Amino acid sequence: MDLFNRVSRGDLEYLKKVELDVLLNSRDQDRSSVLCIATRCNQLDCCKEILKRCSSLLYHQNHEDKSVLHHAVCVTDYRLMDFFLSAGLDATKSEGDAENMIRYKKWINLQSVGNTALIVAISRKNYYVVKKFVDVDSQYKLSLSGMIKAYKMIKMLTDSRYTDHGYGANVRIVAQ
Repeated sequence: MDLFNRVSRGDLEYLKKVELDVLLNSRDQDRSSVLCIATRCNQLDCCKEILKRCSSLLYHQNHEDKSVLHHAVCVTDYRLMDFFLSAGLDATKSEGDAENMIRYKKWINLQSVGNTALIVAISRKNYYVVKKFVDVDSQYKLSLSGMIKAYKMIKMLTDSRYTDHGYGANVRIVAQ
């Protein structure tokens, strides 16, 4: 059985024994790392073990430029997003960049097809993840607030509860 099958099934014992270069260099047909595969398959314990052994995979992007954050947003188990946001902060602090957070800001703002993980969370109406980004942004000043404010405005204008406005996506315009 190959590495990706074992990871997708949550074979933690195999991950603890597999050679480091196999973990670090293995890619699937989409150029996704073993960490991305574990994330997509919602294998939190595998993600923890992989990051413990190969921390640089946190920053890997596949051929569509998706990071583990993009994959974690799509999984309904929010423990993954909590784990990755914390792991990114820990990595930033251990690299001595806790004051200006440059690498963390770049990582949070990685784009895949023009969308950051925050934008993906907003479009999927994943409010828990959006709130996590808001919390991280307010604590570390990551300049995400503009996107979040725009999201709130769009939500208000397109929400069917706000039909008393003379404008918006929910208002039918009748020619006079």
